[in-house]
This record gives sequence, structure tokens and C-alpha cells, in this order.
Amino acid sequence: MTRGWAEPHFTHPRLRAKVRAGSSDAHQATLTLVDGDRQLDISVAGDHASAVALFEALADPCSDEWTAVADQHAPAALQDLVADLDRLGWIVETDSSGMTRERDRLEQLTTLRSDAVAWLDDASSIRRTAPRPSSLATHVLERCRSVWASHAPHVDHEVRFLLDARAPNRSGQAPSAVDDVSDAAARIWTALQLDVLSRCPALDAQHQRFVPRSPVAGPAINVLVLAEHCAEALLAALNSDTANLANTQGITDVARLVYQHRHFETIRYVDAATSLLSRRLHPPLRSRFIEYLTEEFGHEAHELQACHELGVSDSEIARFAPLAWFGAYPDLFAHAARTDPLGFLLSMTVAEGLPGSGRRLSERLLDEGLASPAADAHDRIDIALNHQMVTRSLFATIDWLSSSHARRSIATFLEVVEVTARGWELLGRVAEHFPSTPMAPFAISATQLYELAETLEPPAVL
Repeated sequence: MTRGWAEPHFTHPRLRAKVRAGSSDAHQATLTLVDGDRQLDISVAGDHASAVALFEALADPCSDEWTAVADQHAPAALQDLVADLDRLGWIVETDSSGMTRERDRLEQLTTLRSDAVAWLDDASSIRRTAPRPSSLATHVLERCRSVWASHAPHVDHEVRFLLDARAPNRSGQAPSAVDDVSDAAARIWTALQLDVLSRCPALDAQHQRFVPRSPVAGPAINVLVLAEHCAEALLAALNSDTANLANTQGITDVARLVYQHRHFETIRYVDAATSLLSRRLHPPLRSRFIEYLTEEFGHEAHELQACHELGVSDSEIARFAPLAWFGAYPDLFAHAARTDPLGFLLSMTVAEGLPGSGRRLSERLLDEGLASPAADAHDRIDIALNHQMVTRSLFATIDWLSSSHARRSIATFLEVVEVTARGWELLGRVAEHFPSTPMAPFAISATQLYELAETLEPPAVL
């Protein structure tokens, strides 16, 4: 059977070896491939000179033999030979264009830094006042920076340079070859937005007021139900309702922003959720959690389709960077996965929707005349899979929570609830005031962001 090279992993491959002719007689010959200290002895059945010529041709990336392999026109025996040499580590890449692409990738951060400095210059008058210790943005930025310090040191390096008035060594921390530089841009802009918003009195954190003060020890499922009640009270105090978004003028402009953010969040939420598995969950919980994760993989395709139906181009999607609260959202989950796994599990309710919370945003947008058949595709899948109740199935695997663990997890959960509410609120303001602005890093100025934040209504005093 021909194994062939149906899916080559090289652009311009070649055999990296010198070919040495060995012994030869009427029935069999040998040759040896040599590469430094490595050598490979090969028995040749057939014409010895032709075999040597073939291997020498494979050492030339421009040879006819390689062209035939690339075009899938090579004889089966040659395809098998190349596949075997590849498995044994004798085939290498000669294309060096990746060096140019890598240099261009790293230069994006240089451009990003210069754009970030210019954006902060616009915020100089706002930043004369210190961040408010009571600000939700202050708390959220601290958690994000904790995640970046361990999981995205190149982002942490840039944020320290930009916000901490100290200049680390310029070459001190470059992204690794596996890091997404566009994601670094989104995180850095998130940090700068949160830094500006942390000066706004209208954004003082409210969720701690709704954490139960009385003893709440009990079955885990009861703690979950209590947390949902606390979230309902918090949302009422914040006057948060996604129906406000659906009623905004220019429904298509709102939807474009909504689905770009949902596309981003759907991808990054799964990234953050998988980190919970490093906690070595007990078997019933781990089994149910993995089942949920496998159901979540790939759902971003529906948000992407909705973006396309709403006229968002692929280049806009590639440049997209979320507004502050949604930029922080995945890293809040990552922080909770590391420091408060129970709080993470509770916070999944935010991603899937509070049970009994009424109509979903996609339904409301469609009711207002949104023309996008894919707009509610993700939500319809979640409803079919009963994902609004997934936290109940997870907490059913946990027996009992102490008061301290319960209160801590509720506080984590309510912070995510408040961040999400503030996120939709800010998104609505941006859609109203900047309806045609593609959302990318630094798309709106620091002054514009702060002025929008100042228009937010203070929470109700209960």
C-alpha cells in the first residue's frame, strides 16, 4: 500500500545528507546517508548508480523528483521513500520566508506600542487622578494582570511599560512563536481602557453589596440557587437588561458589534474553560465538565456566519478588539479557574444565561427586524443542549460547601455578572454614538470612552 505524502508539512523540502556510495555486487548494493554525526545505511536492490543519483536529487529542493512528489505525480515507491525519510528525520525545510513573517509579526507590537502611547497621551488629563480603589475596573484590571503575568508575559511586559511609569528592557519579553499577536493587541487595549475607566465614579463596584453576609453553608446546589437570586438583585440595581440593546436605534449597527464580541468571547471562553481541568477535578465533575466542553467547541462558527450576514468583512474580524469589559471577560474566567474553581463553575451561568431569565438577546434582535438567519443559531444549540441548566448538573456532583467557600464563589460569580452587565451597557453606548466605527484597538479615543462612561446611570440604592 502506498503511504505517500498526501499532506506534506514542508514548503520546499530536501534531503539533508551527503550520499556515500558503499559496496556493490551483482545482486545488492549499499549506500550511506551522512549528516554530521548521524548516518543511515540503505540497501539498494537494483542499479547502484541510479540509486545514488536519486538520493543526490532529493538533496536538491529544486529537483524534478521533488516537483513530482509535490504534484502527487511521483511513483508510489518514491512517495514511500520520501515518507520514510521524513519519519526518520532526514527531510528538512529550505524555505526561509518564515523569518520575514516572524519579523513582521513582532513588528506589530512595536507599532502597537506607539499607538498605545498616543492613545494614553489623549488620556493624560483623565489620568491625573489616581485609579479609584473602589472601581470595578481597578479590580478587574488587577485580575487580568495576574493572568497575563503568568500566561502572557509579553502582554504583561507592555502593560507595565505603558501603565506603571517604568520602562523595562525593550527586548526583555517578546511573544513566543505560538502566541497570537492580535490577541496581545486586544489585551493591551483592554488594559488601557480599564485604566481610564478606573477613574470614573459611575463605575464603582457594586457586586460585593449583594454577597450574603449570613451563614450560607449547605448543599452545593442550594448555594447555586442562592447565587442566582443574588445575581437577579444585582442586575435589578444596575438596571441591566439586554432588551435595552435590542431597542437601540440602528439595530444592524448594534448587532454588528454584538456578534463581533460574541465571536471573540465564544473562542476565548473555551480557552479559559479548558484551564479548569488543571485543577484535577473529581471524576463525576470532570466527566460532566468535559462533556459540556465538547459541546461548546466550534460554536464560534455560528457567530462568524452572523457577522458575515451583517456585512462584517474578514479584515474587520481579523482586526477586531473588544471593548474593555468584554476584553477582560475571558481573563476573569482564567483567573477564577486558577484561584476559585467554584466561582468559575458558578460564573458559567453568565455565559449560558440565568435559568428563567426570559428571552435571549438574539431573539430580541430578530424581533426588531434583524436580517440574519444565523443570529440565533448558537442559542438554539444551547437551548437544545439545555446549557442554561449545565451549572445545576455540575453542582449536583458536589456535596457540601462551607460558608467561606460559598461566599467567596458567589463574590467571584457576581463580579462576572457585573462586568457582563457593564459590558452590554458600554456596547450600547458605543453603538449609539459611533455606529459606523469598526471596532479595533484604539478605535475610540480615551476621552470619548471616558465621556461615555460618565453618562452611565448610578446603580439603585437598595
